[in-house]
Amino acid sequence: MNLSISSSEHRSKRIFLFASVLLILTILFGLFNVFFFIRFETKTEIQEEQQWIDKMKKKPVYSVLIFGDSRVYRGINPAILEEQLHLPVYNVGVSSAGMTATMFRYFNDHKLSPEPGLKIVILGISPHSLNQKQRNNRHFNYLLKKAEQTSLFQFGKIDYLKIFFTPMDKRRFKKIRYKILKKEKKGIFFSLVPIWINGAFFHDVDYKQKWFNDGLTQYRENTAIGKFSEESLSDLCSWTRKWTEKGILVFGLRPPTSSQMEAIENQLPGYDEQNVKTKFEQAGGIYLSFPKDAYQTYDASHLNWENANRFSKDLTETIKQELIKRKKL
Repeated sequence: MNLSISSSEHRSKRIFLFASVLLILTILFGLFNVFFFIRFETKTEIQEEQQWIDKMKKKPVYSVLIFGDSRVYRGINPAILEEQLHLPVYNVGVSSAGMTATMFRYFNDHKLSPEPGLKIVILGISPHSLNQKQRNNRHFNYLLKKAEQTSLFQFGKIDYLKIFFTPMDKRRFKKIRYKILKKEKKGIFFSLVPIWINGAFFHDVDYKQKWFNDGLTQYRENTAIGKFSEESLSDLCSWTRKWTEKGILVFGLRPPTSSQMEAIENQLPGYDEQNVKTKFEQAGGIYLSFPKDAYQTYDASHLNWENANRFSKDLTETIKQELIKRKKL
């Protein structure tokens, strides 16, 4: 009996010791995380995340919404449309956005103005946005979850509880290591200040052949393992029809990229651009076309600041002509 009690006490002590060590290690790792953040990590990452979260806020005051993936939020400057159309414009593009009813409904309810008057929806339609893989809308759902979170440990725009539990993964370790050693990271955006304008996000970067080649390789792999989603096309057309029936003008376009990239994406199994265009127009959409290779990309896929502004001006002028034709302007 005494032996059994002694064994039980010994086991309890071991559990208590293990739990104590685990708690101490957790606290130490957390304190190191906060220290490294304060000492070596700039607030740029936190500020950037806050800009993304702001995109999810319930602010239905915009007459023009721009939907799409990174080619859209890096390629269309809302300020240029605002200046020419004299309407409030917001770019609701998110990374790797899939054309899903959930995303359309959310931004329609939380960003599009309910007030009477001219309203426009602009859709960046590409094989990538109609790829079955993109229906998970990982970035959109992540931002939605973050926007709903609150913390007692948040001061200003910095959530120190989040920093405390942020794991020291490979990406973060390399970032801190470069700063400790005062080295410049060999990446596209590491030292660049982002340009945020009404949901759009730009970097003023120049073309480099390596980035171009890497971009083609990445999308070649994505296209090879993906397939065209009829469900995404159905969601796209369904919401185009809903908007059109409410008197909202819906413009669709393939975001400008390189002809090499277009050739790769056109190989997505099941994708037929003419079929997409026809069904979109049958739903009431207005499809806009732009010349290939008219705007320089820096990575075979995305436009830089200068070319995004050039394209935005051309897009605005094309939309203005359509509005005049329909006696809306």
